[in-house]
Parts: sequence; C-alpha cells; structure tokens
Amino acid sequence: MARAWAESLEDRRRMAMVRSFVGLAISAYAEKLGVPVRTPAPDFTSATLDFRASNLAATIGIGAGELDPLAAFYWLSVTYTAMLPDALDRKSVV
Repeated sequence: MARAWAESLEDRRRMAMVRSFVGLAISAYAEKLGVPVRTPAPDFTSATLDFRASNLAATIGIGAGELDPLAAFYWLSVTYTAMLPDALDRKSVV
C-alpha cells in the first residue's frame, strides 16, 4: 500500500512526501515503545500528508512496535526503499 501511494505522487514532490511518511512511521514506532519522540530532522517533516497517508504511516509504525527492534528497523527501511522512485530503488542504492 505504501508503494502504491508513493507511485501516485507527482515526481517533484515524491521524495519529500516519502520522507515525511517514513518520519511519521518512525515517530509512531517510538511512541508505541514509549520512547520520547524528539523533533525529527526537518527533511522528515517538510511535506504534509493527507489523512489516509498519515494513518497508513502510523499503522506501519505501530505495527513495527510489535516486532523485535531488528525486525522493526528492517521493515521500516524496506518500506522506505519500496517507496523510492524506480531510478533510486534498491538496485541503485545497494
């Protein structure tokens, strides 16, 4: 679902929206664990997400909070990678 949402975005705004999405997922993960949420880096909050995207990001973060930390960070990073434009997908990043 996250990838489909990202693919629906305008190319010029996609990276900012993806960063905001992942920033929100990480914040929800931290809140689920009861870890104080520090203000994310500005790059991770530069775009405003709509209601559906915000809920999806929060659901992903809360779900990650049910996993052990290694699995949680793996799935959060896989989610980010899946949302990247094809020119920047995992083939190019690795």
